[in-house]
Amino acid sequence: MNGILVSAISTALRALGVPVQLGAGTDVSVRTEFLDAGWGTGDKRIDYEALVFVDDAEQTVFLYEKTAETGSGFSFGSSSESSFQSGATLFRKVKGVQYSTDGKAYEYKLDLGSIPKAVKETAKQHGFKCRTVLSRDKALWPAGYAPVPPAQGHWGFCSNCGSPLSAGARFCTKCGAPTQPGRN
Repeated sequence: MNGILVSAISTALRALGVPVQLGAGTDVSVRTEFLDAGWGTGDKRIDYEALVFVDDAEQTVFLYEKTAETGSGFSFGSSSESSFQSGATLFRKVKGVQYSTDGKAYEYKLDLGSIPKAVKETAKQHGFKCRTVLSRDKALWPAGYAPVPPAQGHWGFCSNCGSPLSAGARFCTKCGAPTQPGRN
């Protein structure tokens, strides 16, 4: 089940335009810069990290998230942020327009709640619980953990699109990306 759920989660995240990496100490990891904008009188940056570990024994998906926002200077313009919580999920939308001294406008709009929502909905569809954890370590593979071997006839999943790869495949048959033998 692990390989199927990992593939489904990575596919759901890619559908949101989120870059996904498989098998880097956890089942699915996301490290991306959502915003890096600078204007004549200031700047703003939003970095995001998520780790997803699928625990077959507990039938639970462990999700860790971290958003780092930095900014400096002053700006002319507006920004808004709205958030609400539904159960254990925090939905957060960030939107802003800033103007530089030369009149250039910088607009940004992010829905940071769409990522955990996609993970939680995918886990639920596969009969798993999803637990958001505060400690990064709880979403990493435990010491001595061996990732679940891929399904019969497959040796892993494409690191680009999450599709199952046939044994010995040099390229993904779905997206054409080169394979990375030994990784799932």
